[in-house]
Amino acid sequence: MRIIGLLLLLVLAAGCTVSSGVKVDPSKMSDFKKGTTTESEVIGRLGQPSTTTHATGGDLLNYVFTTSTASGANFVPVLNWFKGHTDSTTTMCQFMFDARQVLTSYSCDDAHAAQNAPLGR
Repeated sequence: MRIIGLLLLLVLAAGCTVSSGVKVDPSKMSDFKKGTTTESEVIGRLGQPSTTTHATGGDLLNYVFTTSTASGANFVPVLNWFKGHTDSTTTMCQFMFDARQVLTSYSCDDAHAAQNAPLGR
C-alpha cells in the first residue's frame, strides 16, 4: 500500500510540460534596428517564422511559442475532476517590414492562461 501511495504522490508532483513553436530569445531583440535590419537578417538570427503574411506594403513575420504545463492530477482518474489544472503561456513576436524588406516595427507580447478542473472551481 505504501508503494501505491508513493507512486500516486510522484504522479501528482510530476505533471507534464509541452512546448511548441519558435521561441524568440529576448536578448536578441536589441540586435534589431528599425530602418536598417532586413527581413533576411531577422530570419537568419531567429529561424523561420511561425507564419508569414505578404502584402503590397511589406511582410509581417510572426514568431509564436507556447508552453503548456498540466498538473500530475490530470492523469489520475476522478482526482482530475477536482484537482487537475493546466497553465499555458504564449509569446508572440511580430516583425513588420516595408516593401524593401527593411524592418519598420516589432513587438513581443505574452499571454497567460490557466484552466482548472471542471469540478475544482
